[in-house]
Amino acid sequence: MSGMLVALVTSNVAMPEIQGKIAGDMMVELQPQLTHADLTKIRHYMVTWGSMRLANALRLAGRLEEARCQAQSLCRQDGRLYMACVVMASTLVELGRPAEARQSTIDARRIRPTLTLSEIGRFFG
Repeated sequence: MSGMLVALVTSNVAMPEIQGKIAGDMMVELQPQLTHADLTKIRHYMVTWGSMRLANALRLAGRLEEARCQAQSLCRQDGRLYMACVVMASTLVELGRPAEARQSTIDARRIRPTLTLSEIGRFFG
């Protein structure tokens, strides 16, 4: 069903038969008439989390420089994305750049002061 939601979000067409379906980690209550603003929020959420998952997958695949570039791009695009800073820190540690990793962790905690290891663990699975 998430494929149908992606089609909905990318085509800007409301489909009542997919009301209440799950998109990633977020429950979306789809109304028969979604506004452009609603679709923009959904699209932003899906692209952002998909990009963070991509950066982490690249890291896990050992493609560390690509993962670093993806995470860095996310950090620059939206200064509120604390998990992008966490992915960046993790990648930098694996690249042997602990000082930069420490700064990324500080950035993540600046954005979300209540960030816990439990939250980080849930993201990384």
